[in-house]
Amino acid sequence: FENLNQRLADKLKKDSQRVHYEKKKKISDLWQEEQTSFLKLPDIDYPVFKQFEVKPNRYNEVTIDKTRIHIPMAKTMLSLTCVLTATSYTIYDLNGEIVSKGRRPYLTKKRAIEWSSVFITWKRKPRSMTYSRYWKYLPKRIAYYLSTEDWRLQTDRIDELITLLSTHPLKEINERFYELVGISPTSEELSVNMKSYDQLARDRK
Repeated sequence: FENLNQRLADKLKKDSQRVHYEKKKKISDLWQEEQTSFLKLPDIDYPVFKQFEVKPNRYNEVTIDKTRIHIPMAKTMLSLTCVLTATSYTIYDLNGEIVSKGRRPYLTKKRAIEWSSVFITWKRKPRSMTYSRYWKYLPKRIAYYLSTEDWRLQTDRIDELITLLSTHPLKEINERFYELVGISPTSEELSVNMKSYDQLARDRK
């Protein structure tokens, strides 16, 4: 846009030397005359925004620009208000405290996922985990690790990952999985799918 704006400015500056078809004066001279009639602009910018109430779904998500945004504990809040500007969104609770903010979803194709909050939500309802919109973004190794039919073991593993996420990003946990989780790649506890994933990863290198 900077390049485009500069090119337009150069063209307009050149065009201002053209004689107006009706006034018979150069456009640059007419511009100077017209400025004497201008009104002063306000000292404070006029706030341009849209404000509306948002309602979270059962997964603590609200929808902005047709995109679901996860807000921890959103369902427990009595009221949520969203304020949209051209480039950003801010969500407030009933007391006017900011609970979430960021760039408008339409401005970027990728958004960072707050995995700690996601895992905390999953811990409350482990059975809904695989139906979550975030499940497909999990690294395969971690997805396999959580895909156990033993719900107690599943809850323990979610707890373990929540603890690890306090000091390591999810990508690092996946890359250093056996070291950080503390199990052997040959352990019988690991599923065949995980072993297949590791072999596939080596084959691609």
